[in-house]
Amino acid sequence: TRWFLTLTGLALITSAGMVKVTALAALGFAGVVLARRWGGTALDLLRAAAACALCAAVVASAWSFGTGVGFGWIFAQGGATEITSWMSMTTLTGLASATLGSVLGLGDHTQTSLTIFRALGAAFGMFWLLRMLLAAFRGRIHPVGGFGVAMFFLVIFFPVVHPWYLLWAIVPLAAWANTRGFRLAVIGYSVAFSFFVLPRGLSLPPATVGYMYVMAAGIFALLLLGGRRAFRTD
Repeated sequence: TRWFLTLTGLALITSAGMVKVTALAALGFAGVVLARRWGGTALDLLRAAAACALCAAVVASAWSFGTGVGFGWIFAQGGATEITSWMSMTTLTGLASATLGSVLGLGDHTQTSLTIFRALGAAFGMFWLLRMLLAAFRGRIHPVGGFGVAMFFLVIFFPVVHPWYLLWAIVPLAAWANTRGFRLAVIGYSVAFSFFVLPRGLSLPPATVGYMYVMAAGIFALLLLGGRRAFRTD
């Protein structure tokens, strides 16, 4: 039963990684769990890594051949970098650097700046991923928590960021860092971005968007004021 659940979990993680490649990071932490279960030595870690890689290769091949799509999905993974995302720290820094260069008369080096800062962001993200893998292997942090922390830093340094990308970290962290501070932070983040980022299909004019923000802030203030008065009355 344990082996069936383990293989099923590895297959599901691999399947998720074929939809969004960042999900494959969970394979590393699954390997850490296996390595610690098998004894916790460096050799056990190598055995677990090989087992996870073999399982991932089998599942990915089965999906690729079984569906008839082939392996073209592998070469389409970099498509997200074609989008300029102002919420990405590395992209924003690269654009700011290119703008500064243009102002100083150094020419337009936007693409070069984006490439450099995105590469630095990827290096920082991989550093935190490896650090959390090592910490989980040594027992300093639970693998689920390590995965959540690693995904948090990957999102921060990812070349393209959308508000829902933080769910990559929030979901595993919810199973590990279930504290009052964490819950309040998630609530605040969810509320803020439900207002700041509207559905893209609306195509509303800026004046309408501003009106919506003002009305939302006014309603929130009235509710807050009414709640305080009711609390004082009680």
